[in-house]
Amino acid sequence: GYKAEVVVELQQNNGSWNTIKTWSSTGGTSAEVDEDYYVEGGYAYRLKLTHRAYDANWNQLESFVKYSNTVYN
Repeated sequence: GYKAEVVVELQQNNGSWNTIKTWSSTGGTSAEVDEDYYVEGGYAYRLKLTHRAYDANWNQLESFVKYSNTVYN
């Protein structure tokens, strides 16, 4: 009866990190996102991933945030 949610934010650095695109998915015991997205050259980018797990009544059990490596385009 567990549910998973994932939120993926594409962040661009133009002096500070700003979210320019967000994907989200909620699934049964797993959640995923899969989409191409083209970015503007000359900036640094990273992904911010937020994971949340819920029980069958949508009570949040856990949450964590992870960041990808920075990519320079």
